[in-house]
Amino acid sequence: MFRKMSLVLLFLNSLLFYSSAIDLSDPLTVLGSTIDDIFQADSRPAEIFPNRGVEADEDNVVFYYDNGFYLFLFNNRVWQVRYDKTFSGELYKLRIGMSREDVLSGSLSQQQIPISSGEDFVTFELSQSPYPLRMKLYFMEGMLEDLYIYRADF
Repeated sequence: MFRKMSLVLLFLNSLLFYSSAIDLSDPLTVLGSTIDDIFQADSRPAEIFPNRGVEADEDNVVFYYDNGFYLFLFNNRVWQVRYDKTFSGELYKLRIGMSREDVLSGSLSQQQIPISSGEDFVTFELSQSPYPLRMKLYFMEGMLEDLYIYRADF
């Protein structure tokens, strides 16, 4: 009986461990994750480095992965995810290297209106609950070069 209970507890513990792991391919599930969550994921960062802000409360720790993917942490939680120009995948029907015109026409067809824009960026609201989520796209010479998804309450 003791042996069966031990096996059942071991099995349940492994299920809990597995279910708490995060999916790095879905940025919305990564936001708010802890350091433990990050290290339970299948992928490991290639680099970990500081990102100094103008003020001390703007400092971040950045986890960089080889595929152009970054996690920004503040107070031991992920608050921002970045995809740089080396990212080769697709995210929300967007690909690095797309023209600004294609990005905007695609967003309008999905009834997404930018909440702010400038010469080299466009920002979209993704969600309001449980906290505001935004996506900011940066363009160089009219082509998508960087994509950030972040908690706007940080």
